[in-house]
Amino acid sequence: MRDPEKVRARARESRQRHPEKERERKRRFNEKNPEKRAEHLRNYRNRDPERARNHVRQRRAMLLEAPGDGVGVEDWITILDWTSGLCAYCGSGEKITPDHVIPLVHGGAHDITNIVPACRRCNCSKKDTPVSKWAPDWLLPWWIVVAAITTTERTPRG
Repeated sequence: MRDPEKVRARARESRQRHPEKERERKRRFNEKNPEKRAEHLRNYRNRDPERARNHVRQRRAMLLEAPGDGVGVEDWITILDWTSGLCAYCGSGEKITPDHVIPLVHGGAHDITNIVPACRRCNCSKKDTPVSKWAPDWLLPWWIVVAAITTTERTPRG
């Protein structure tokens, strides 16, 4: 009979050696089991509410300290107009959220020149990875989207 502790240790080592496979396995599991994912998040927040609140505080602090002018409602509507309300990465129109092309943790600005609409699937799989490193096979030519957004004439806020 197999030693369960050795089996767990080998599985853990394999996950550490192949993090991309582990991320893909988790992504597929979460797609197939959204109710289990939601339950897991609820349990996490209930089990350690201070840690969950701290995560939210860190994100807000990062947004406040990020360079850039911020993105207001009018800016977001303008961005959605430029892309017809579709995901800048895959073209989907479902569950659109703002995404920082250059993530804040990598020095990206929190302003209209660094934000594109992204469906939840793209935004969640990209996480804090720069687009140039994330770029899955089905990705639209993101550099065209970014070039269009950063070169379009805009009126300054004020």
